[in-house]
Amino acid sequence: MNRFIKGFTYTFHRNLGKEDRVIRAFIATLMLAFWYFGLITGLIGSILGVLALMLLGTVASARCGVTYWFDKNTMHEQEKQSLKTKGINYE
Repeated sequence: MNRFIKGFTYTFHRNLGKEDRVIRAFIATLMLAFWYFGLITGLIGSILGVLALMLLGTVASARCGVTYWFDKNTMHEQEKQSLKTKGINYE
């Protein structure tokens, strides 16, 4: 299966490190707070809300299609070793 299609089907393994997930969670939380408290409304508010939910999805699954397409893995070696000992696959 080609890399682009595989990125859309979400059949790849983990590729996000802990630091990347923390940053994404922080940004998504800010975006949702701005939307919830009415600081950003209308179409832009809706778009930011959807993007925030997508970011939270990547945080929860530790997988990102865009990162996969660019053949990047943001995990440090220590994280990779920890996952390897637990038997968890990563890209």
